Amino acid sequence: MDIINFYVDDSGARHPGRAENQTWNAHCHWFALGGILIAERDEEGARQLVDAFRARWPQMKDAPLHSYEIRNRRDGFHWLKTAGDEQHAAFMRDLSQLMGELPMLGVACVVDGPGYNARYHEKYGERRWMMCKTAFVIAIERAVKHALTRKAKLRVLVERSDKTAERDLLGYYDSLRRDGHPFDAVRAGGYEPLSKEDYALVLYEFAVKQKSSPMIQLADLVLWPLCRGGYDAQYAPYTHLRATRKLLDCIYPGEEVSRGTKYSCFDLWRAGQQKSKTPR
Repeated sequence: MDIINFYVDDSGARHPGRAENQTWNAHCHWFALGGILIAERDEEGARQLVDAFRARWPQMKDAPLHSYEIRNRRDGFHWLKTAGDEQHAAFMRDLSQLMGELPMLGVACVVDGPGYNARYHEKYGERRWMMCKTAFVIAIERAVKHALTRKAKLRVLVERSDKTAERDLLGYYDSLRRDGHPFDAVRAGGYEPLSKEDYALVLYEFAVKQKSSPMIQLADLVLWPLCRGGYDAQYAPYTHLRATRKLLDCIYPGEEVSRGTKYSCFDLWRAGQQKSKTPR
């Protein structure tokens, strides 16, 4: 039996209330779930590539490969602050090369917080879903479609977090296996929704992984560029993943809207961007 593992990380605050009074700025405001798809049989090779990368950079010691720490040169990557521009550039080039060599595909659902509230707050108020429900269901749907194409089962492995969040994700997973997707049939129609039989057939296992997992760390490294890419398609780490065909979008050209990373509730953001470009 072929199994594809979907290592899932999160980014941002999942409660829509956290985005209530937030406005657009350079950092944007999102919640996202996603990461990497990797065939179980390819994991050993991926781990060897990561180990070789670590061996080339002993300064890392046992620091986890986390995007935030690397980008901000802090904690286990504080040494990059004093390494000099040349060594920092060499490290980033080597990390980019590693990402391009790994046998993985990135996919996620990124929900724009202000856009989510603009769309659902008036209608549903405090009854509106947590953004993690939307993000999880859509990200898993894209992963299941890929597994169906590959005639494989899908194992979902989420990063360890708090017990409430883990319980919620497991609940969403069980509901998908039992009932299929929870979205309005008319609104979901344009995204080629799967049947509950598809989910029951493909979804194989749900498990929680520690932050020390090398594959969870790779999910973290991929998720941040996917999030930023929704707001800036020219963000360098995002364009690198596209150029090296490490995104699910690249495998299904022309079908990205229903198979690739989903940027949900971005209407408000795009309208604001268009307005800012309009000559006065």
